[in-house]
Amino acid sequence: MSEARGRDRLLTTGAALDAGPLLVIDRARGAFVWDEAGRRYIDALSGCWCVPVGYGRPEVVGRLAAQLRRVSYTPLDWRSHRPALELADALVEKAPKGLERVFFCSGGSEGVATALKLARLSGRSRTGDSRTVFMYRRGSYHGATLGATSVTGFEELRRGLGPLLPDTLEVEPPDCASCPFGASPERCGLQCAGAVEEAIKRLGPGRLAAMVAEPVAAAGRVQVPPAGYWPRVAAALRGAGALLILDEVLTGLGRTGRWFAAEHWGIQPDILVVGKGLAGGVAPLGAVLMTRQVSELFRSEPFAHGFTFGGHPASCAAALATLQLLGGLIGSVEARGSACVSCSSGVRELTARWPASAFWPAFRCGCPLSGAGSCASSRCKRGCCAASRRMPCNSPRR
Repeated sequence: MSEARGRDRLLTTGAALDAGPLLVIDRARGAFVWDEAGRRYIDALSGCWCVPVGYGRPEVVGRLAAQLRRVSYTPLDWRSHRPALELADALVEKAPKGLERVFFCSGGSEGVATALKLARLSGRSRTGDSRTVFMYRRGSYHGATLGATSVTGFEELRRGLGPLLPDTLEVEPPDCASCPFGASPERCGLQCAGAVEEAIKRLGPGRLAAMVAEPVAAAGRVQVPPAGYWPRVAAALRGAGALLILDEVLTGLGRTGRWFAAEHWGIQPDILVVGKGLAGGVAPLGAVLMTRQVSELFRSEPFAHGFTFGGHPASCAAALATLQLLGGLIGSVEARGSACVSCSSGVRELTARWPASAFWPAFRCGCPLSGAGSCASSRCKRGCCAASRRMPCNSPRR
């Protein structure tokens, strides 16, 4: 089949149909990918931030292949399989305190949609109130399902899709580099946390089901919250009887030098979502971790929710191998990330051209785009850049 004909058949998430030929990747190894013409590229995006230990790792691929030969498919309903049982245990061991049970899905979007259901069910069971409202932050990204889009804070990703889920409430993010309140970090008084408290107060008692947020916003620009933000927000949610759903799809699994970014602030979420590189990028996999209080809803009745390929045996086997490899890397992430930012001439050149708005002390840094948030490439026709939100072309899809 010719490349032109193939392009006529394929619709992708990151390129308009008139954007020209796609970059066709032919092979990959380590941190490199090659196109069909044999040109080699450093894959600085790690696929879609989902190849945390590199391409073609024999430990991951070998374990996946061995599992396919043994049991190629078993659903997680009244049946299970050994890799899912072992992976659930491994995740709970590494998770923030209080998270004791795991539900598997196929990725981050499904994970967030699952968390929203759990929050509403939990709210009704715990308090008897009709807790239906979800709070989210402007500039947040939580996935591509209708539910996840409803709590995503990029207007350009919501446009034309309404009506979305009712009972959602947007609040301002903790963006110290471009404070929505016009304050400086030294004198702000944590107005970003105060905005959450005020929103809860305006809603009134018994209405808020949960707040959905990333510990470190990373979808557009990286926004590291000020030190007191999370303790204050977590306390406000507890006082209101609402759940905290942490979306660690981008920040989890060692990207910030800890297994989960929540650990930097001692956050204890009620529900935590992980995905992306959980299975090393060789197979789709997501996981929703929850407290005993949430999971006890299903002590006598099953959770009437699931996905055909959620927790696939091969995906779980690959994830076990990936976690083992990550365990040997996490200790050096902070030191190597700082060295990469401070010493690399290439990074210095890029940050001189596009001044960095925030650097997380690990292998995740963010720079605003040139001009007023538009794409630096004059050839870009992808239509996902937005001056109002500084949404990059390579926005995180799930």
